[in-house]
Amino acid sequence: MPVGDIDDHVHAAAAVSRARVTILTNNVRDFPGGPLGELGVTVTTPDDFLVDLLASHSSDLLDVIVQMAAARRNPPMSTADVLDALSRADVPKFAAKIRAD
Repeated sequence: MPVGDIDDHVHAAAAVSRARVTILTNNVRDFPGGPLGELGVTVTTPDDFLVDLLASHSSDLLDVIVQMAAARRNPPMSTADVLDALSRADVPKFAAKIRAD
């Protein structure tokens, strides 16, 4: 099967594992659905993954965000600060949905 622009080591791991997996990457253009889809592998961004996860685990994820803020000491961070940091860390849709909920 031609690999094309797919990162060879990721494609090989997916082929060997024969597991139904999701590759989380912001580099989705290098992982076309065709070759990986035939292996049962999906590719999604971390932001889309977290938004999907939020639909079924919203209270758990909110608890994690609150715990992250509470654990920050140097510098201290509020929940809003953590969400701002997540927005800057390439998960802006997730942070926005948490804020909206």
